[in-house]
Amino acid sequence: MGVSLVEAAEIITAGGVIVYPTETLYAVGCHYAHKGAVEQVFQVKNRDVAKPLPLIVGSWEQVGRFTLANEAVTSVASMFWPGPLSVLVTMQGTIASGLKDAQGRTSLRVTPHPVARALCRLVDAPLVATSANMSGEPAPCRLEDVDPQLMARVDGVVDALPFPQGGEPSTLIEVISATKVKILRHGAIATARFAANGIQYKKLNPVQREWGRV
Repeated sequence: MGVSLVEAAEIITAGGVIVYPTETLYAVGCHYAHKGAVEQVFQVKNRDVAKPLPLIVGSWEQVGRFTLANEAVTSVASMFWPGPLSVLVTMQGTIASGLKDAQGRTSLRVTPHPVARALCRLVDAPLVATSANMSGEPAPCRLEDVDPQLMARVDGVVDALPFPQGGEPSTLIEVISATKVKILRHGAIATARFAANGIQYKKLNPVQREWGRV
């Protein structure tokens, strides 16, 4: 079940689903453009299809290539990326319905985790990154805590250091302007850091149940 980074990238490119580490938690993921793989992630987790899956990328270059992020989004995100800040963005082209909310937006972040970042670069595409737990169960920060039932449903597992930090998932925001955001889910980025960077924030929680962790 354990695979190397190169093997994991080959599995992802072929439309498979893997478990891999991120900076916050272990994730279940796949290629964002493989509709069948996206559907498999929902099945692996027994996840409600009404709850869209978040994405990660490995670099700012990928942000520019795969999203329609505007100047306000890039201005705010540049203060925290790479890092555990997820931002609602519009992706370029057509993507699976399981990756976007009712407004057509997708949760995205640039990951700082060397393994997750390397996978994004090897695959040369955004990856689904949702916590590696059965829906409603605790999200794991150690591989041994991943549900065996979930592990049996994936096509490969990347067991590589560093471990996820654990604790809070990524903070999720909607960017209103270059100096104003709505916090949709509290997480690893403390609200005080927004204020310290001159960003006004409004605490709002309309999508916490909609978007997943990681």
